[in-house]
Amino acid sequence: MTRQTIVLAVALIAAVPPAASAQALNDVRAMFDAGQYQQAIDAAAASQDPHVMFLVAQSHQKLRRTDDARKVYEQLAARPAGDPWQAIGKSGVALLSSNAGGCQRPPPLLMSVCCESQRSAGTVAK
Repeated sequence: MTRQTIVLAVALIAAVPPAASAQALNDVRAMFDAGQYQQAIDAAAASQDPHVMFLVAQSHQKLRRTDDARKVYEQLAARPAGDPWQAIGKSGVALLSSNAGGCQRPPPLLMSVCCESQRSAGTVAK
């Protein structure tokens, strides 16, 4: 194998999220939807999946742990420019800082996914 082939193979492997990540998201989502917020936080461990991180932040908020929620939102806000989760993280930080004017509107597709999941959980009006 040439060096370029090895570098390409490593990059592709790193870019593909493991199946365990999808299972972790499903598990955390089920716990969140069931109101098992602490269990959702514990199950997420140190996941860097932004979907899981968002659920962790939301779980902290439900448990009235705003400082912990803010830390997770700050991690999302630190994502690279152009990543839609960056706007969500910045908005979460702004809301927890009572600065609703600092909130950013996420891209329509991501917003519809987030809102739909909240609607199915009964936390957002239809």
